[in-house]
Amino acid sequence: MNQSLNDRVTILLVKIGDLTQFKIKEISEGANNRVYKLETVNAKYLMKTYFKDKEDKRNRLSAEFGFSDFLWSEDIHCIPRPVVQDRENNTALFDYMEGRKISPEDVDENLVSEALDFWVMINSRKSSTRAKRIPKASEAYFSINGHLNNVSNRLKKLNKMKIDHDVSYSAKLFVNDNLIPFWDSVKSEVATDSALEGVNINDILHHYDRCLSPSDFGFHNVILTGSGALKFFDFEYAGWDDPAKFVCDFFCQPEIPVSMKYFPAFSESVSAEYSDAGFHQFRMNLLLPVYQVKWCAIMLNDFLSTGNKRREFSNNNGSREKRLELQLEKSMNQFESIVGERAEI
Repeated sequence: MNQSLNDRVTILLVKIGDLTQFKIKEISEGANNRVYKLETVNAKYLMKTYFKDKEDKRNRLSAEFGFSDFLWSEDIHCIPRPVVQDRENNTALFDYMEGRKISPEDVDENLVSEALDFWVMINSRKSSTRAKRIPKASEAYFSINGHLNNVSNRLKKLNKMKIDHDVSYSAKLFVNDNLIPFWDSVKSEVATDSALEGVNINDILHHYDRCLSPSDFGFHNVILTGSGALKFFDFEYAGWDDPAKFVCDFFCQPEIPVSMKYFPAFSESVSAEYSDAGFHQFRMNLLLPVYQVKWCAIMLNDFLSTGNKRREFSNNNGSREKRLELQLEKSMNQFESIVGERAEI
C-alpha cells in the first residue's frame, strides 16, 4: 500500500472524525474508477477514487455524490449513504453495502418491477427545489435528433480508431462493414416514422417531460441484500434526462441483460407518469434501435484513447489485447442479436 493511498484515506477519515486504525483493500468493482473496501474500528466504507482526464470533461465525483446526497436527503435509503467527499483528491466515501451482485438468472418480473419502483420513487421528488439544481445526466439529449447525433459521433470516433494490432483491425472492419450500414438504416427509419407520426425530430422535450435518472441503470449496479431487497448504486452519470433514454439504456446494457419481454409493460409504466403517455411510448419504441446501436459502440470504447485510459486507471488487470478481443466479441454478439430480432419482426 503506497503512501498516497494512505494520505487519501486519512484525509477522508479526518473529515468525519473516525481517527481509528483502518485497513483497506482494493476490490474489482469499478470499470472507470479505483474502488476500495475501507474498514475502521467503527464502520465499513466503500472508497472511490474517480477517473479524470482532459479528454473526458465529466465530473464523476460531483455527479455521484450530489445525486446520492439528494436521494438520501429525500429519505430514499435503498442506496449507499454518501459519507464524505474530497474534491482535491477526487475521492469519496460511501457506506459499504452488504449483499451479493445480481446474476442474469436472478432477473425476473419482480426484480424488474422493483427497479421501476426505484425510478418512480426518485421522480416523485423531482419538483423539489433541490431537484431543480441537479445538472443534466451524462449524454442527456432532449430531442430525437440529439440522440441520433450522439450515436453518429460515437461511430465517427470508432471509425478513426488507431490500428495497432489485429484485433483493432477486426474492430474497424466490424464498424465499417456492419455497424455503420446498419446505423444508416436505423436513422432512415427514425426519420420516416417520426414524419408519419407528425413528430419533429428537432423538437426539445419540455422540462416537465424530463426525468431524474440514475443513468447507466441496470442490474449490474444493484446489490441483493440478505433480506431480498435491492440496493442501487453507481450514480456517476446521473441527472436530468430523457425518459426514453432511461428506458432504452435499461434494456440495452449488456452486463446483466433484461429480457425484451418486459419492455412493453416497463415502458408503458414509465410513460404513464406523464400527461401524454402515447407520445412518450412512441419515443421509447422509436429510440430503442438507436440505443441498441449505441451500446454496440459503447462496448468498443476500449479501442479509443480515453476509454483505454479509464480501464487502465481502474486497475484493469490482464492483457490489453485480450480485453479488446473480449469487448469486440461482446459488441459483435449484441449486434447479431439485434439483427436477428429485427428479422423476426
